[in-house]
Amino acid sequence: MTMVPMPRRILVTGAAGRIGRAVVDLLASYDVTVTALVLEEPPGAVPADRLVVGDAADPSVAKEYVTRTP
Repeated sequence: MTMVPMPRRILVTGAAGRIGRAVVDLLASYDVTVTALVLEEPPGAVPADRLVVGDAADPSVAKEYVTRTP
């Protein structure tokens, strides 16, 4: 089986939810830079390098989450 290298930067949508937060935690344990996209400000901290609040379908939000700064 061939191992594929993991990307260094990943966008996680729904990062404030139960599954999304678990994915963010897992990626952080692999030292991956995570941008978390959420529809509204979460009540607790999201363990991501960067938090973007908004709808992924909104072009202005999309421009924000594809920029290179963590």
